[in-house]
Amino acid sequence: MKDEMRRIMKLVEEGKISANDAMDLIEAIESGSEAEPVGVAAGVASEGVTPPPKADEAGAKHQDPLRAAMDSIEKLTKDIAAHVDWKEVTEQVRTGAKKGFEAIRDAAKDISEGKVTLGFFFNSESKTVELPLAFEPRKTLRIDNPSGTVTVSGKAPLGKVVAVATIQGASQTDAKERAEQYNLVIEESEMFVEIKQPNMSGLSVNLTVSLSESCPVEIRTASGDIAVIDLEHGVRVYGASGNVKLERIEGVVEISTSSGDIEILSVKSPSLVVENKSGDIELDIVEGNLNVRTASGDVSALHIVARTLAIEAVSGDVNVEVPGAFDGTLSIRTVQGDTRVKVGSESSARVTLATLNGDVSCDLDLAEKHNQDKRITGTIGAGAGTLDISAVSGDVHLN
Repeated sequence: MKDEMRRIMKLVEEGKISANDAMDLIEAIESGSEAEPVGVAAGVASEGVTPPPKADEAGAKHQDPLRAAMDSIEKLTKDIAAHVDWKEVTEQVRTGAKKGFEAIRDAAKDISEGKVTLGFFFNSESKTVELPLAFEPRKTLRIDNPSGTVTVSGKAPLGKVVAVATIQGASQTDAKERAEQYNLVIEESEMFVEIKQPNMSGLSVNLTVSLSESCPVEIRTASGDIAVIDLEHGVRVYGASGNVKLERIEGVVEISTSSGDIEILSVKSPSLVVENKSGDIELDIVEGNLNVRTASGDVSALHIVARTLAIEAVSGDVNVEVPGAFDGTLSIRTVQGDTRVKVGSESSARVTLATLNGDVSCDLDLAEKHNQDKRITGTIGAGAGTLDISAVSGDVHLN
């Protein structure tokens, strides 16, 4: 890993890649590729491009495509290397599209032969497909869109789906031919209606789905932002990279993402579960039981009405406001970051505030208050509920 970091920094110093491209490369290396590695310059022995190791030389492991691409780009001049779209390279590595790796390999071959066209990175063609969308509301709508934005809105006068596809090719002619072959896939079964993309490398699709009848919605993406508004039967979102925004939603809500900010506004849900590895989480005007877990990022939960609210955060500040009289269960666990909680003055709960490394404070008048060794306990009102906040490193404040 350290060797790869040094190589990337050297490419930055030589002006072959930008700082932003370097960050993308580092992220791709850290996340790793699940696809079968394919050497970028496989079979190329010309000067300037490093061929991948043979099986007997590499042992059980083949050369990672991203590292093979780095081998090739390191040999290029500054002017030529500056024209490589590194974002596309790293995206192909992440998505594991085998044909994409082959295209990178072909591009490296062009470099070795002095062509330096790198057409795969430059040539693209767009195609728009619009289809009607009508089905029984009892069915669940499933959307699988590996790359590109997804926007779903209910309460539309007419149900339809619009796909704006961008297809890349080795040449402009190749891109046009591939674009002509693109078709959106919609399949309907007894319980589901599925919107899917064809298996094409170099494909990115921005989807806009309008629903005339509200229904449960499930969305899966690998890369791209997701926005869902005006649904009455809940939504489930599974994303790898991209921001998520939900607004005016009723029903069960589940969100699981790896990277990106999450914004949830005006939601009424019997159960709302949010899991995010990296990115801020913002909730505002939310009614329902909440369960929020994040590895890195701030959590803001304002104007919350809930019987149960649980937040677990590894790194980031937590800010919670429950303006009404709270008598349910509120539990917040943080490793590193400050926590501030505000509850209504007529709340009823047993209170425990604690931190190992930080300050603890409470502006409320607690009955049976004990304050000792960065720990405060006591009771608000009759003590019907539970309010438990603890941190490893960070301040804890209740008002």
